[in-house]
Amino acid sequence: MQRFHGVTAYRLNKLDEAKGRTIWYNYWDRCVRDEKDFWTKFNYIHYNPIKHGYVDRVEDWASSSYTSLITHYGDEWMDNVLRSHPVVEFDFEGGDSNKACE
Repeated sequence: MQRFHGVTAYRLNKLDEAKGRTIWYNYWDRCVRDEKDFWTKFNYIHYNPIKHGYVDRVEDWASSSYTSLITHYGDEWMDNVLRSHPVVEFDFEGGDSNKACE
């Protein structure tokens, strides 16, 4: 993965004529440790565009699976997933989630 980051950063900087710009500085991978961890990350991914201020409502993010999941499983299912595994529990700063996948 490190080589991929180096090669793509080099090529993108070359295209933009921007020497030394860091491209992948905020990348990290996450391992799903258990079912609770899966659903918490599932919710985090859906609410990430709101967190960064791109949209005000999850359903307004065009690249999200949120709307199709509600269409397929229903509002009640999605509400239950969010209530059962709230985004506030997502540990993106530390803890076991930062360890490499084993």
